[in-house]
Amino acid sequence: GSSNQVIFLSVSWASAALQLNAVSAADENQLKNFRNDARELDQVKSILKEYGWALRYAPLMFRCDPEVCEVACENWGLAIEFGSPEIRDNLKVAEKAVTQCGESLLFLSEKLRMSKPLVLKAVKSEGLALEFAHPDLKNDREVVLAAMVKDPRALQMAHDDLKHDFDFLLEACANRPTSLDFVPAEFRTDPELCQVALGRDYNPPGEPVWQPGVKPKEVVRSRRTSRAQRLWPTPKPKPKPKSAPQKEKDTSKSRESSEEKAPAEALPEEGKETS
Repeated sequence: GSSNQVIFLSVSWASAALQLNAVSAADENQLKNFRNDARELDQVKSILKEYGWALRYAPLMFRCDPEVCEVACENWGLAIEFGSPEIRDNLKVAEKAVTQCGESLLFLSEKLRMSKPLVLKAVKSEGLALEFAHPDLKNDREVVLAAMVKDPRALQMAHDDLKHDFDFLLEACANRPTSLDFVPAEFRTDPELCQVALGRDYNPPGEPVWQPGVKPKEVVRSRRTSRAQRLWPTPKPKPKPKSAPQKEKDTSKSRESSEEKAPAEALPEEGKETS
């Protein structure tokens, strides 16, 4: 939502500020002092080719020029923000921008954010750019899957209908096992999903995995070992009984048995004496 956009913009401007330190003051002042004159086109393009974000300082004439904006967006995709409304609706410039930085989809016109080929390019560059796509494309299997292949967190930006589509979730977990972390809660312990994502049989939490005398098989786990460890904790070996108590018990049993046998042997002798 809006909070994510604020975070995204703050991070973008922080990185832009770092690059600003690398630009000489002479080039910056020179770009600010340029006039709306076509004779200065080559000089403006030479600066923007190396510092695309500097489009914000260019005169209005160049910020409305598709050729100049293409040069700037090839170096810094987010520079399309400083273009005119016509530039933000220009497909050729938009392709340059989303290829360099998928999240520049945020600054495009609504018409371009409905373009499936353009959105596919954006999410293949940056999976989280799905957040800025048109709502209809957030329910498109191909677009969402392409975004999840780049970044599994993109599932959180998908349409609710697609989030609860079990067949789609199976396909997503097969392509990126880490997608299991972002599926709805009711599917996270589904045996079939866990089998596809984790590559092993599912054991519900609490079910005994360890059996006496049976050595557990070594299973190659996926990168989500922490989740597998929580679902299937490593069984602890049972403590072995101490040897000393066992001997004491055995001797006590032998004594009891001998005491029981002794009276039985003495009975016939007593009978003989009486007779």
